[in-house]
Formats: sequence, C-alpha cells, structure tokens
Amino acid sequence: MRISSRLVITVLAILLLVMPLLAACDDDDETAPPTATDEPTATTEPTATAEPTAEPSPATPPPPAEPTEITLGLASFGNEVWLAPLAGATDNAAIESVVETLFFLDGDTYTPRLAESMEWNEDNTVYTFHLRQGVQFHDDWGEFTAEDVKYTMELAQQEGSQSTASGFFVDNLASIDVVDDYTVTVTFNSATSIPTIMGRVCGNTPPVNAIVSKNHIETVGQDEAMRHPIGTGPYTFVDSKMGVSVTLEKNPDYWGDEPYYDNVMLKLLPDDITRVAALQAGEIDATEISPIQVPEIEGVAGLGVIEGGVVYDESVLFGMQTDENAGLLPWIGTDDNALKVRKALALAIDKQEIIDFIFFGYGAPMSVWNFWPDSAYNDPSWTQYPFDPEQAAALLAEAGYPDGDGFPSITITTFTQAGRPTSPDVAQVVMGYWEEHLGIDVSVEVTDYAGTFKPSFFGSGGWEGVYTWPFSRRDAIENWGFGVLQFPVMAGYSELKALTATANGLVDPAARAEAAMAAGQWAYDNYVCVPIAGGKLLYGVDTEKVSTWVIPPAPYFIGVYSIAP
Repeated sequence: MRISSRLVITVLAILLLVMPLLAACDDDDETAPPTATDEPTATTEPTATAEPTAEPSPATPPPPAEPTEITLGLASFGNEVWLAPLAGATDNAAIESVVETLFFLDGDTYTPRLAESMEWNEDNTVYTFHLRQGVQFHDDWGEFTAEDVKYTMELAQQEGSQSTASGFFVDNLASIDVVDDYTVTVTFNSATSIPTIMGRVCGNTPPVNAIVSKNHIETVGQDEAMRHPIGTGPYTFVDSKMGVSVTLEKNPDYWGDEPYYDNVMLKLLPDDITRVAALQAGEIDATEISPIQVPEIEGVAGLGVIEGGVVYDESVLFGMQTDENAGLLPWIGTDDNALKVRKALALAIDKQEIIDFIFFGYGAPMSVWNFWPDSAYNDPSWTQYPFDPEQAAALLAEAGYPDGDGFPSITITTFTQAGRPTSPDVAQVVMGYWEEHLGIDVSVEVTDYAGTFKPSFFGSGGWEGVYTWPFSRRDAIENWGFGVLQFPVMAGYSELKALTATANGLVDPAARAEAAMAAGQWAYDNYVCVPIAGGKLLYGVDTEKVSTWVIPPAPYFIGVYSIAP
C-alpha cells in the first residue's frame, strides 16, 4: 500500500476540521502522565516480604438475578494457542480472565494474585513464593499447588515456546524447587532484579507465566490443552471458533471477587473501522479503538469512551542495527555517515503533529525507547527529537544522498496488536514526511504480527527494513535486555549492549537507574530509533452495558472481570 505525502497532508488538514469535536474531552487528560511505574513497590532489602495491599479484582455491583452477557471486539487473537506457557502475549489476551499469574500489576503496584507473598535472599539469586491456598482449577481439575508453578515454568522452556519468558528461563534459571504444596523456590544463576522477576517470572506485563494445571495437561495432552485451556481465573473457557470468536463463562468457584457478567463473547475483528461499525450497529458492546476514532464514538448517542493508562511505546525502528551489519543499509553502523542518516530520518518526522492528529492528544511524548517520562531512568534533559526538515535534508546530503538520490527504497512494515492500533497510521504519516522532506521512495506494508512478522523477525534475528513496533510497557532495562541484548529490536551495537548488560545486572534501584541512564544517553545521542509517543488504551463502549471498567495497565489485558453497567 502506497500513500503519497500530499495525501497525508490532506488527511491532516481534514483532521483539523474535526478537532473541535474533542472539546468535550478533559484538557488535563491530554498530557496526563502514565499511571504505571517501571519499578514495583516491593522493597529490595533481603528477606523482605511483599504483602498484599488490595485484592486484585476490583469491586463490582452485585450480579443480577437473570444471566447477563457482553460481547467485546478484539483486533487480534494472536496464533490462537491457548496454552499460556507456550503462547505469545497476544494469544493470552483472549484468555487473560481464564488463567492467572502469581502477581498482578494493579495501578502503580504489584499485588498478590495466586501468590500471597514472596521473599528473597541477600544477593537476589533465590526467590521464594508463598502461594494462595484452596484455589481450584476449572472443571474439577484439582487444587492449585506449587507443583503447578514448577510445571508451568518448565513448560515455558520447551523448544518452540512463544512465551516472552522462554529465553530468559533457559539462560538464567538454575532450579525450581517445591518446598511444600504452597511454597516454591526459584534460583537464578546470577542476581536478578525485582523488575525482572515481575516482568519475566510471575507478573502480567505482558501476561507471561500464567499458571496452568499439571494434572490437566499430563492427562489430556498439550494439543487438547491448547484448544481448551484450564486456569483458575474468574472466567472459564467454553469454546472457540478459529478466527472468529471465544466464549467464556463465569467461574462459580472463583476465589476472588465475583465478576458482573455471566457470559462473555470475544469476537475477532482485525479492522478498526469494522470494529467501530459493529459497535455503532449494536453487534458488540465494547471494543478497542484508535485515538482517531474517538470523535466517531462520542458523536453517537449511547456510546462513550473509556480511557486506560499509557501502556505502549510507539516508535519508528531501524532494522538490523549491529556491528556485524555495518554498511548493509545506510542507517546501520556507528560511523558518522550512518549517524547522519538516522538523525536525518528522525528530524524529518513531526512527532508532535503525530501526537496531535494520530493520538488525538492521548499520548505522552517519548525521547528514548521505553524510557517513560515518569520513570526513575528518565533524564529530564532528554527532549523529543525536534522537527527540522531543512536540517534533515542537509544531513542526508552530507551522508551522500542529496534529495534522496541513491538512497534505497524503504518499506515500513507495520502491524497492530491488542490494545495498540496506532502503528499503521503512524507508518503512513512517516512515509509522507520522508517522501516530502527527504525525497526518499517509501512504501508501507501492513502485516500480521503473530503469523508473519514475529516468526520472521525471531527466525532471522532481526528485520531488514524499517518498522513500527508498539512495544508494551515494562521496566525499561528489562525490555532492553530483550530488545538490545537478545535481539536488535532497537539496536545491538556492542557499546550499547555493554551499557545495557551492566544496568540489567544490577539489583539496587539507584545503581540500576544510574547505569540505565548511561545506556539511555548513548541511545539518545546516536539516534538509534525515533520514539514518537507513549500510547494509551482506549475503548469505545455501549454506555448502558459498560460504565465500570478498571482497565489494567498492560496492553494485553482487557480486564473483562471488572466490566459492569
């Protein structure tokens, strides 16, 4: 798909005409900082215990006497692999109320879920989890115990697992030991920080390591378990129609707060226009929406918008950036010419205009990949790269490409993921900027993440081109451990890898933050990517069916259990 810069400018002009429709929006929300933090509130003192601060499920109105149901439209079901330890994060989005993790990111803090507390030794190599007692798996598959935790973590290491925890476990786990039915100890090869524990071992950002039943899987086999998952969550899995829908039913024996709706239907509607049309037609009751669609929702009686926190980082990323690939593409390398090319590409993009007209103000400016403005790692002196098309053109000419002459054609690969629909729009507008201001030949390819992009990216160790990847919010250095040390998602230059490895190996919060800022400074100075904005979760809803909805601060989580009229 090709869109000219003239068309992009026309689209932006049209958007200016509809901006008054947003007057009803609270101005304070346009620049509200992210609600989640990179660091959990658990202390890092030896043998400290993370005690519960609140039940993980929010209070809801009493369920009515008659059965109730709600239908949600989702952009992606991933590969529809419903066995959590083997599944990718987008697969787990559809079953996030079926399976549960040991801890849950609830606002600014991690709260206990299947674990009641955890403690760790002085050098942060041994973590002990004390589990909730009396929790039952669905369909009479028995009580949840430490054996299920051990089995889940071992299953995630199976070859072919798409879990984001898989590689971390293989490289870092020394042992998983069952102490008794309700206590499990996990030992690592080296010091492991609290953010890493929450992000890779027992947290839900994204929903990695949701606990599954050892008894169930060993009895029915993995193939059957993939088709019909068993968990401990507030909803049970009824059935699914491949590429069409998933049906859930309230768990009558749930250990936590009872959800309001008895039955939940999740419909797969990949196209954002189709989802909004279905909401307007009353075919669904709620759906994830792009910020650009907010006026369409607010302009219809009986419909409204529910806003979540800033949970993903929308950036333009330059592929295959490693020392070994220097010179393969104009932007690859640490030499002056490659730096000038990356800087030219960055300065030719009007980031604030994208925030205004693609995010409609529902975005926070970003300066360094995954370094959130409210993070302890963020340096206030880092400002978003400016929009300077004249300097951009001059830099490209200095690098040997005057008016884009001789510069290879660029294809910007893009895709959507659950809760993050902005990437295709961003890619198309960026294409227009580069064509208009740099004279580069650019096209956009919209593809499927789970079925096409992800297997190709991880199978080849990178992406030969430019791409937009709306990366989920976690501890920044935890994400860099994946996107710098393991794969060149952002960049894999040796100097950046060394700085990242240093930060990633520290457990003291102050020392970790100082080292993280050193890595961030290198990335910022070298223009290794173009951060655009931190994006918010937005849902269009039928206000009669949905007025209460505590949207978890993680893009793969829907929070179905919290929805109520």
